[in-house]
Amino acid sequence: MVTISEALAALDKYQIPIPGPASDIWTLVLRHAPSYPIQAYALAAHHDMESICIETSRYTCAVSLETITEADALTMGSMFLRKLFFLHLGRCEALKRVTEAPPKPHREVRNCREDAHASIVRAWALVVANILVQPMLQNIQVAQLREMFAGTMQGRTCGPCIDSIRSRVVEICDEWSAVKSTI
Repeated sequence: MVTISEALAALDKYQIPIPGPASDIWTLVLRHAPSYPIQAYALAAHHDMESICIETSRYTCAVSLETITEADALTMGSMFLRKLFFLHLGRCEALKRVTEAPPKPHREVRNCREDAHASIVRAWALVVANILVQPMLQNIQVAQLREMFAGTMQGRTCGPCIDSIRSRVVEICDEWSAVKSTI
């Protein structure tokens, strides 16, 4: 990334126009984005390459915003820094919103205990609380959500209760997958 940054700085220094987003230099930036997401984003932002910023922003979810140095913040500028913060905060808020509702109760059936739904709601609340204290909340994967909510089915024998939990987990995974992951 340092070499790419220096090359772009040299272009600026000698007043040579920065190549467009389809050029090889920006392809290199995109290739480095998974390994150096903040630096790639900052470089693209510094050169006002919004399309490259959008592409690289998806990789920034894998790192904490605490890793942004003052130099990175100055390089990307206030507008792109703000967009990045709102991406991360928006994804965290979306996850809270998506996971908060427990599975719906089913109609009474003979083999289900009366307090079964209350037990599901308690277990659900514990899983949600555990999810919300995870580091890197904005980068939680669908597979992690499935695994965490799987525990709410343990020890259940009522088919409709299990179906209700499974259905809600599928809804959560679908909704979380649909949450915007770029600026």
